[in-house]
Amino acid sequence: MTKKSWSNICTIKDILLLFELLSLLKVNFHESLHVGVNLNLVWLNKVAFMLNNKVGAENVTKKVGDGSKTLFWHESWLGDEVLKNCFSRLFNLALEKSVFVADMVLGIGVE
Repeated sequence: MTKKSWSNICTIKDILLLFELLSLLKVNFHESLHVGVNLNLVWLNKVAFMLNNKVGAENVTKKVGDGSKTLFWHESWLGDEVLKNCFSRLFNLALEKSVFVADMVLGIGVE
């Protein structure tokens, strides 16, 4: 699992800016919602400020054990709605539609 660090946040922002440049699509940072998973609110607010977006949920916590039996896109992470419905455009772009959380975190099964 990746540690939280400003270096990682800067890298994410750089990747998104590079995506804008290469795809000729605009990333609307100011309209984006930042959701924290097992993060404290202070860190989450700092990250949202740096990325010029809003906090979408203060903290999302879901017990998944080792993640080998929890499907990433097909679980409800935010309220009662499954992730694929909350982020349908992103789900449509995903190459792996039935990937487990463990595979997403470890990079297994993601080609």
